[in-house]
Amino acid sequence: MNLSQETAVVKALSNQASIIEGPPGTGKTQTILNIIANLLISDKTVAIVSNNNAAIQNIYDKLEAENLSF
Repeated sequence: MNLSQETAVVKALSNQASIIEGPPGTGKTQTILNIIANLLISDKTVAIVSNNNAAIQNIYDKLEAENLSF
């Protein structure tokens, strides 16, 4: 995780809503997975939305691979 991603995770965990955006290859999915992992550890719920089904599927697949599917 780079400094920008760490900042995004910290901000997401201290606010009710966050938007993670950027061009391909900038680590958005990894940042989102880090946020989700922190929320799950804290026994909280999370909603993930996107105008792109492939992005949601990618996150779902990566969570499922770690036995954290919905």
